[in-house]
Amino acid sequence: MGFVDRPPTTSEKSQFERLLANAFLDCNMSFRSVENESFVELIKFLRPSVKLPNRITFSQRIVKDRIFEAVSEIDAVFSRQPTVTLAFDSFKNVFKNKLLGFVAVIRTENGTENHIFGKLENITGVSYTGDYVVEQVESALAIMRTKSNGTIQAVTCDSDGAKPKARTDLRKLHPETISLSCSAHQINLIFQEVFKFLPKFSAICKCALSIISWFSSYAVKFGDNEDYLPGDTKAAIGSSKFWDSLKDVLALLRPLVDAPAKAESVDCTLADMGV
Repeated sequence: MGFVDRPPTTSEKSQFERLLANAFLDCNMSFRSVENESFVELIKFLRPSVKLPNRITFSQRIVKDRIFEAVSEIDAVFSRQPTVTLAFDSFKNVFKNKLLGFVAVIRTENGTENHIFGKLENITGVSYTGDYVVEQVESALAIMRTKSNGTIQAVTCDSDGAKPKARTDLRKLHPETISLSCSAHQINLIFQEVFKFLPKFSAICKCALSIISWFSSYAVKFGDNEDYLPGDTKAAIGSSKFWDSLKDVLALLRPLVDAPAKAESVDCTLADMGV
């Protein structure tokens, strides 16, 4: 070896376990990987004296301790914030379960920070009504008030399903708190309205995608031999009407494409959305 190794101290061992948990959680790695032969070999090469835990110890002690530590760190940050925003949304995971999750949004010297708040609720099969959403938000707000000494200035969500009604009810229950619709989702709704004025939008995009697909998958194989071009693709390439229509679509959409990215950026503010 090109370096001198020694057994880690107690402090270094604790630091290693913390960093190991961070890496696995941040990279969404399977806990079984801690016993993977290639991973063990890598760690031994970097630090032969380090002994990796088995997956049971890793998942039941090290990861749980790190999560508890992280939650305590987040609670400490919340307690010092003058204002907090609660955001929530429902979505499906890879197992097709419908979940409801909450995120606490705070502003620090580093910009906007989003922290998962509480736990994900499995709401598969639940009647997802406006009243149910309000009930869940009220529960989250009650917990948040015990953790934060600041003001809960806003609650925000998208405009899908029962959420518009929930926002209306929340405004009545908490007039002191701003109930906002998700700016990025509102922009997507604007896109939908814009598309209504482009009746041939779907056909134009289909032609454009067929051309892109051809050149990315087959052009290298067949070169510039147009005999191998699919009929619809060949017709689109040779149609001035198609290219003129595509230019119209681009001219209309180009000013809008940056808006969703801006709305979802960590430094976006209400003032930015107003502009």
